[in-house]
Amino acid sequence: AALAAEPLRRGTHRCHVAAATGLGLHTFDLKLAKGARSRQEEDDLASKLVLRAVGRACGIGDEDVAALWEEPLEGDELHEAWQPMGDPFEAVLAGRAPMVELHGSFEGLETEAAVASGDRLVP
Repeated sequence: AALAAEPLRRGTHRCHVAAATGLGLHTFDLKLAKGARSRQEEDDLASKLVLRAVGRACGIGDEDVAALWEEPLEGDELHEAWQPMGDPFEAVLAGRAPMVELHGSFEGLETEAAVASGDRLVP
């Protein structure tokens, strides 16, 4: 975030937040009307944007997080985007990703840990 500061900062007051899930990436880009809020008010708004992003990533609808948001002021700009992850296997087959790690992909490490702890391994 680049928010209000003393001495006055040059450039836009802005905040960028991203929340990734197994299905994709939510991004929020907020440009604030310069001089319209105090530093504390801008910090509060940035915090609310983080909570909104977490809510969105958890599948919580806007109506349920409405209390965590406020109406934008004139000059504010909020851009929200969603980028779906796509099929990871398709990405490997198309050469866009080197591999897919699945739960249990670290079997070697799990085996070493079990041996080190003296557990008996059962195939």
